[in-house]
Amino acid sequence: MMFTLLLLCGYTLAINYCDYDATGRFYAGTNECPQTNGVNYEYRKMTITDVPYETIILEDVDLNIFFGTNDTSFTPKNVIIKKSKTFSNMKYSFVNGISTITLDGIFEHNTINSYDIQDITFHILDFKATFVNKDDSKYIKVIKNGPTNQLNTITFKGLFNVNPITFTVNACDYVMTGNDITLEDQSHVYKLECDNQIKYFYCEGVSHVEPQCLDNQEKVLIDISVNDVFTIYGSSIQTIVSNSNASTIKINSANDKSENVLISLQPHSYNLRVINKESTVYASKIIDGTVQFSQSTTWKITTDALIDSILVDEKDLIVVGMNGKKINNNNGVYSVGINGQCEAAQIGKEFKCISDESLSDNSSENSETSLSNDSSSISESSENVDSESHFSDNSSESGDNESSLSNDSFSSYEPESSETSSSHGSTETSSETSKTQSSESNSMTNNSDDSNNNTDNDGLSGGAIFAIVLALLIVLIIIIIIIGVLVYFFIFKPKKQSTYTGI
Repeated sequence: MMFTLLLLCGYTLAINYCDYDATGRFYAGTNECPQTNGVNYEYRKMTITDVPYETIILEDVDLNIFFGTNDTSFTPKNVIIKKSKTFSNMKYSFVNGISTITLDGIFEHNTINSYDIQDITFHILDFKATFVNKDDSKYIKVIKNGPTNQLNTITFKGLFNVNPITFTVNACDYVMTGNDITLEDQSHVYKLECDNQIKYFYCEGVSHVEPQCLDNQEKVLIDISVNDVFTIYGSSIQTIVSNSNASTIKINSANDKSENVLISLQPHSYNLRVINKESTVYASKIIDGTVQFSQSTTWKITTDALIDSILVDEKDLIVVGMNGKKINNNNGVYSVGINGQCEAAQIGKEFKCISDESLSDNSSENSETSLSNDSSSISESSENVDSESHFSDNSSESGDNESSLSNDSFSSYEPESSETSSSHGSTETSSETSKTQSSESNSMTNNSDDSNNNTDNDGLSGGAIFAIVLALLIVLIIIIIIIGVLVYFFIFKPKKQSTYTGI
């Protein structure tokens, strides 16, 4: 009996291993997977990264496989998955890379007592995957994360029966493309057919989604219903927010392509956060109007809305005021409004501003005059940017934690997990307020300078005090050494004993 149990245990352990040969062919076997050439093996888990093959073949490899890691890309361009048996609930996780995945063999929807049995699940993270099927329809279960470093859209070529699951909550995400796929679960999934191509979007936390195709131009119109943080995952398709109850609209731009997101709202106060793998743009307390975001090599926000503050992190930003509106600098805080003036200052990396082209020549001349007159106040107020507005970005890997923003002049920017709606209303920006705050800032600066001068004149400087203390310490050490030498010679030094030898 014991011998039989040992045999069963040995067989169970043996089938958890795999082999592969020098051609990039991985197959079920009884040998341990070598941990060389970009392959790392643990018990029932294998990680493949930069193997020296353009194509790898996985044949009945009943393991949890990770294609790439967070830090290392999966380099093969093609993956062929051959499956002739039922797996034991394995997961193939495509973590980082771009590849075409061809399915060959048995991929069916299995159920036992009306329960779904998934022998293999495909998990798409920061991976751009193209699934190919040249045979009859194949069933696959796909789990998709929200993109972080690159768009992780999924393309299906061939007949597929797809069970899509996404982790995005209160978000819109362009999930997959395929003309010959059948969806098992269509909840929160919206179809856009344009230019002989069908695309699918996943939107949750919305009251209305309307995909449009006009003259082969793709658009998605959404109404946001949740009073919480809402994320729009960036894509090349224009997304238009017609109405929103969101306290913060976050645009996650996880790619390097141009994007176009237009937010057009009824009078409502909300925050905007635009992020990608390189940098972040914050715009706080946007009230009424439209905000259009696009990104190629430089962030660009085109708006006629009133924006209390804009902060840029590690990238250039161009803000364009529409409909005769300009950018207003109020002591380091930038807003777009009727009375705004287009000015430039150093915030984050660099902040740029362009006046609306529809403005008259006189207004542009006035803008230039105002810019030259206020240059001194800009330089002074830029020193107070950190005290006027503080942004912090504490993001976990899953993106659950949002940035916090605190400023006396606008509502607080809470973490995403507990963010509340900004108060409704409008923010008034006037030149008198700007002058008052500027004068207060100047007076504070002058007072601080005067106090510093008084300190320097009334007492000794720090350097002089340090020199005096050092000299006293040196004298004290010398005195201690002299006293020690004297004590040694006069008290502790042993006296010489005379020797007397008598006859």
